[in-house]
Amino acid sequence: AMMPSVPTATSTDRATGAFMRGDLAGAIRLHVSNQVTAADDAAAVVGAYAWTGRMEEAHAVDAAFRRRFIADPAYLAMARCWLAIGWCHAGRVKRARQLLRDGDEPRDRDSFYWLYPMAFVAYFRGRIQRSARWGRRALHAAVVSENRFGQLLANDLLAHAAHLLGRRSLANRLLTHASSLAVDLQLPSTYHNLQCNRALFAVTDAPGDPVARQALAQHARAEGLHYFSKRHALSVLAMAHALVGEQAIAADYLREATEISVGHDARGDIRVECGRGVVAAVSGDRAAAD
Repeated sequence: AMMPSVPTATSTDRATGAFMRGDLAGAIRLHVSNQVTAADDAAAVVGAYAWTGRMEEAHAVDAAFRRRFIADPAYLAMARCWLAIGWCHAGRVKRARQLLRDGDEPRDRDSFYWLYPMAFVAYFRGRIQRSARWGRRALHAAVVSENRFGQLLANDLLAHAAHLLGRRSLANRLLTHASSLAVDLQLPSTYHNLQCNRALFAVTDAPGDPVARQALAQHARAEGLHYFSKRHALSVLAMAHALVGEQAIAADYLREATEISVGHDARGDIRVECGRGVVAAVSGDRAAAD
């Protein structure tokens, strides 16, 4: 069953809540209207800019907040974590690694906010087993510190790693854990994204399954789906329909994926280009496929 649509941030909301719900635009609006005063909200605003691909703005906002929260290790750790993830999505994994290694601010290497971005960087470098090891440590840290949002994120990343390692049942169990946390934390948008991930796994494993394709198509158009998940879902649908000979439908999905453009999303661009190549190859257009 699908949860209700994601609510948007209001004037009485906090940026942290908007960020956790996936209402990144809402978190940014709260910053623009000067309603951010706490360290965790400030880090959430930095994350909102970074996770929408607006990396230059994210670093500018972080620089401003650092002057206010320079003595607050919680702000420094959270902001660094969200920025590193943003750089990974932007295709700048070296920049993410540099961000984690450089600087004079203190690092708690047993903290979720250190372990999780390390797992994320390893995942984007293609070091999936290493990512899983870091991810398990991040999950343990989140459990110990009772950081339930962190537990959700770690379970989601571990599910992706497990799927790439061929451990499909484990991947689905981890997504189930993450989805339960999303329900408990009342994060409907995140719940939608986790269900979309489950459908993505199913189509990736069996592109010829019409039931799996239909389920993914429904999730791809669900209200509140995050930008990254939507673009990924549309690209996978394009490839799946091309592989079963439905070229017109594949082209429509590919066109829709191409039209989505927000900030830096190198990984999304690669997925779209992969979809374009598959559609071209199946159509017999070898030049375009190359």
